[in-house]
Amino acid sequence: MFLQGVVGLLLLFSCQHRPSLAEHEDEHEDGHTKSRVRVLVLGGGLAGLQVGQTLHDAGMTDFLILEANGRVGGRMIANILPGVPATSSFFVVDNRPGAPNPFAKLADYCNLAYAEADWLDFRALDDVGADTTMEVHTGLEKLDEALGRLADGWADGDLQGLDDISLEGALRLYGWHPTTPIDWAVEHWWLSIDFLADTSQISCRHYMYLYGNDGYSAHETFQVVRNSYFGNLDLVNCLHNSFLTPNDPRLKLNTTVTGIRYSDSGVAVSTADGVQYEADYAVLTFSLGVLQQGDVTFTPELPFWKRVAINEFLMGYLTYILVKFNETLRSATRPHYRHMYVSPIPGVFHWNAEVVSVVEQQLNHTQPFALYRLWATEDEAVRVETQALEITKREVMDVYGKIFNSTVPEPEVFVSNINTDPLFYGGGPRFPLGTTNKDFDDLRAPVSDRLFFAGDAYQVNL
Repeated sequence: MFLQGVVGLLLLFSCQHRPSLAEHEDEHEDGHTKSRVRVLVLGGGLAGLQVGQTLHDAGMTDFLILEANGRVGGRMIANILPGVPATSSFFVVDNRPGAPNPFAKLADYCNLAYAEADWLDFRALDDVGADTTMEVHTGLEKLDEALGRLADGWADGDLQGLDDISLEGALRLYGWHPTTPIDWAVEHWWLSIDFLADTSQISCRHYMYLYGNDGYSAHETFQVVRNSYFGNLDLVNCLHNSFLTPNDPRLKLNTTVTGIRYSDSGVAVSTADGVQYEADYAVLTFSLGVLQQGDVTFTPELPFWKRVAINEFLMGYLTYILVKFNETLRSATRPHYRHMYVSPIPGVFHWNAEVVSVVEQQLNHTQPFALYRLWATEDEAVRVETQALEITKREVMDVYGKIFNSTVPEPEVFVSNINTDPLFYGGGPRFPLGTTNKDFDDLRAPVSDRLFFAGDAYQVNL
């Protein structure tokens, strides 16, 4: 994994430069405390925890993790439904042999139990409650055939002469022409949600890197962490407890970084509470959206090539909606793992999809209440996140009434805010058409061999 490469470089440089300084704190004339360690890890999300764990396992314990939130985990556990021990994101692992998914390794490391989830076990309904399950399955088969032809064409070199092409354009070349609400729903569910973008904005090269000649839709079952009713919280707690003790002084929560000064001799970090931290090295694991917003000041300014790399990548918008009913809802037929609501509005499951026009999941069937999840992407994600909660609740109740063909009780509704939260500014990175390995190399390259970069946007090789 790329994070291990970052830590390897840190260990190499630490051997070449001056000996480690023991951690110390001094009071300066301005009244601000200064603290010094060998390595500063900026951000306590999944990447920051992995950096800390890898440093610890390598015998380098003189590090300090600075996290702006009141708990570690970052975007992985950014939103928790009040009174319910579940996060807004359940944990799915693509554990096919060779699949480029680091979560599978982490789940195995943490000994998390798996349960198979059949993506094709669903019930689809349209806006008047009519069952459209067979039509959706037919649409999925057509899309699967086009994806298979695309994979074959890619393997045969048909597209190798192109720098890149949108996934929408590539699929058209191989026979996929979505024209109906069913087609739009299928395309969004099977492709766009993963990439937080319409297929016109998805890089075919990036898609092939992730799913290769094996395709994606050919796999009907994936692994869901069985004991992860807590969503990704289980994974985060596992990493935290693997190298940090309760009240470990190497972790400082509620510490917001505002400035980073770097040179050939080290790194100094300023925080909102007036404390300055110094280190021989720093690993920055902030969301790419935070760097793009300019909320952290760099002195000197980052090199132009680095600023280009940071800003040419995109952040995708994603909003989760957790819905809790105090009774378990059942449709007229058997309870399915998920229900799909297909709207007749053109563009549904796309940029302007209604929040209710998404896949719904019941995360745990054994609890005395029913917990479901909805999600929206792109412009619709921002609309849902910023509108009044009562409006979202009415939309949710309307679609659940159609799904279950009955009047549903008023639920508790919680909407994530990762798109507008200044700690994230988005649901995850998107890679624009034409992205090359050089772009990724520039994005993750260190500055002055002292300031390193790591996180979910930095680990791809095309």
